[in-house]
Amino acid sequence: MSFFRTVTLSAPLFLASLAVGCAGGEEDSDGVSTTNPSTTSATATASASGSSTSKASTSASESDSGSTGTSTDGTSTDGTSTDGTSTDGTSTTDGETSTSTGTTTMNSGTTDVITGGGGGMCSADDECESNSCFVVPLLGGLCGECKVDADCVDGGCTTPNPLGGVGAMCNDGSAGDGCQTDAVCSDPDNPYCGVVLDATPILKVSTCGECKTNADCDAPKGNCSPDVNVSEFSGIMQCVADGSLANDSACNHVEQGGVPLGNAACASGKCGTAVLMGIIKVGVCGECLTDADCGGGTCQDATIDIQSGDLFGAKCI
Repeated sequence: MSFFRTVTLSAPLFLASLAVGCAGGEEDSDGVSTTNPSTTSATATASASGSSTSKASTSASESDSGSTGTSTDGTSTDGTSTDGTSTDGTSTTDGETSTSTGTTTMNSGTTDVITGGGGGMCSADDECESNSCFVVPLLGGLCGECKVDADCVDGGCTTPNPLGGVGAMCNDGSAGDGCQTDAVCSDPDNPYCGVVLDATPILKVSTCGECKTNADCDAPKGNCSPDVNVSEFSGIMQCVADGSLANDSACNHVEQGGVPLGNAACASGKCGTAVLMGIIKVGVCGECLTDADCGGGTCQDATIDIQSGDLFGAKCI
C-alpha cells in the first residue's frame, strides 16, 4: 500500500543540475521551466494556428486550408505572435509539438515571475507568485507553497521534489506527508516525523510515519524501516518484523556500533547503502556488504535507478 502522492515525472533540467552540482539552465515547456522569450530567434516563424517554430528560414503555407502565414521578424501575419512564442502555450520545434501546462512566466523587464501551479525554477522568493522559493543547495530552487511547517495552516510542509520538478506543498499531516516535527502529524497511527531520505548536507526528507527509531516499534515488528520512493523524494517509516524484507527492498542503513540497523529486517541479514549522484543515501537489502561475503567473488554495490526510482541491492559477482 502506497502512502505517498503519485507525481508524474517530467525529466526536468534538475537532473542536469544534479550531475553538475549546480542550478541553472533554461526552463522547458512542461511547466517546470520556460525559456525566456527574449532569447527566442527574431526570425522564428509563427504558423497561422498560433504555434511558433524555431527554424529561421521557414515559411508556412497551407494551400488546402486556404490560409498562409509567413514571417521574417518573428511576427505572424495573423498577429498571434510578436516575439517568436505562441499565445496559447503551444510551441513547435522541428515538427514536434509540446504544450505548456500549469506554469508560465511573465517578463517584468528584470525578473521572470513564475505563476501558475508552482514548481518553476527560482533563486529568490520574489521570483514566485507564491512568494516562496524553496532553495536546495547544489540543486537549485523551486516555487511552492511553503518552506517550513509554520507556513502551513493545518499540517506540515512537504519538501520539493527536485527530480520531478514539483514545488513544496502544504499538507494535512497524514501518513507519508512531509514534516519537520511530530506536532504536525495528525494520524494517530503515524505520529512520528522520521527521516526517510538522507541527502546530508543539502537536505533531509522527513515524513509522518509509524516510527523514527526501533524504540518506537513493538515486537514482533521491532524494526523501524523506511519504505522509500526515491523518484518522488518521499516515503514513510514503518515497523517491520525481523527478516521480513526481501532483497532490493529499502532498509535502515544507519549504523550502530558499525553495523547497519536494517540488517535484522533484511531476509539476507545485509542492509547495504546505495548512493545516488554522490548525495542521496538509501539502505537496500542485498546479498553482501563486503567482498568477504562473496566467497572469493566481488561485492557489487547497491544502486538506484534515477528514472524509475527502483532499488537494487548489492550482489556478488
